[in-house]
Amino acid sequence: MALRRTIMLTALALAAAALALTVAVVSPGSARTRAGGNDLPLRGSLSGVGSPVLPPGIYFGDVKTGVISHLGRVAYHVEGTYAQNGSGSFDLDGTVVIVTANGDALIGTLHGTTSTGAVVASTVHLTGGTGRFADVSGTWAQTDRNTQTPGEAFPNRGVTTIKGHISY
Repeated sequence: MALRRTIMLTALALAAAALALTVAVVSPGSARTRAGGNDLPLRGSLSGVGSPVLPPGIYFGDVKTGVISHLGRVAYHVEGTYAQNGSGSFDLDGTVVIVTANGDALIGTLHGTTSTGAVVASTVHLTGGTGRFADVSGTWAQTDRNTQTPGEAFPNRGVTTIKGHISY
């Protein structure tokens, strides 16, 4: 009976040690995956108002809201400059800030092109963020389809569609 009890306690001790080792080995890996090892598809749609300023080379801005997968409801803001290039279309370069419902933010850069402002094709590269997005990375393509408000010189109301990936 004593031998059986010793064997049983030894087996339990070994099982507990194996479990502790498993937790020590698996937990850090799991934490790394959640913190920056996942690569999630990203899709979304935003709508709002832009504010281009003429002549080219000055400033553009865009404020939109909408829903982006894995982020939920967001407020989107981009601002930067645009200038006419050698082919007659316009290059846009700016900074993007996206704020989620809980206040965590993503920050990135935008580069786009357009010939009229009615359709702008851009790429956004995420470079950082706050909160759960502190180590964010990702890239997406976005298309802005803009319409002109009567009395404005440039299309300024728009819908943006987003498709790409994010890792955080």
